Amino acid sequence: MRIIDSNRDYYDFLQNIWRDDTITFDRRDSYVLSKEEFSSAFFDESYKWSKYYLKYHSEGDKHKYVLLQVCNNFWLFDLFITRTGAEGICLNYELHLNEAWQDYTRHPELIRLSAIRIPRYLFWYSRPDVSLNVADMIKRGEYEADKVFNEFAYSKSMGESYAKDVRHIPILKNIGIAAEIPPEDIFLALEEYFLTQRRNSERTESTGLTDIDKVTNHGFDAKTSFRGK
Repeated sequence: MRIIDSNRDYYDFLQNIWRDDTITFDRRDSYVLSKEEFSSAFFDESYKWSKYYLKYHSEGDKHKYVLLQVCNNFWLFDLFITRTGAEGICLNYELHLNEAWQDYTRHPELIRLSAIRIPRYLFWYSRPDVSLNVADMIKRGEYEADKVFNEFAYSKSMGESYAKDVRHIPILKNIGIAAEIPPEDIFLALEEYFLTQRRNSERTESTGLTDIDKVTNHGFDAKTSFRGK
């Protein structure tokens, strides 16, 4: 896979090792996601509660979840807030891989990075027939995305004025993911995404066609071809 981008991510070097110019990743819609911007999406809500609440719940409020999807590959991370600023905003954290899996029933994504949470009511009700393991709940879609890091807007100088520019592909190297996911896993997942898109676009026959439509698609005249004898 060949990557076109002025920004660099931690898996880019593999394009020079596994040369394949038949696949091109035009990543010029990328932006460098800083650790500071990533941190600001997480809050320790325990700052606003009483000392009694802090005694029993502060650790839970410092434990967050991050979900990365590339094609149909998923990585779930535990994020632990280690330092906070005003109103509980996260200033620093530790990021650890919880679980990785593949799910081909889900819609493939190029790169989707989300700060997610499990609604607390799901833990409050007795559910003896299902797993309350966080990874299992996320696999069932029982979570909410608080923020998706797939849109970054900034002002671009246009001489005497400024225009708003929006980028959509996060560069992952600065936020701790590089220490948890081998670069080849991301690279191969991206290749899989583009190969999947290619297979879908190269289908020679559309679905839902009538017999007459199929005959026409293959270059025959529906009126003069295949006449009964």
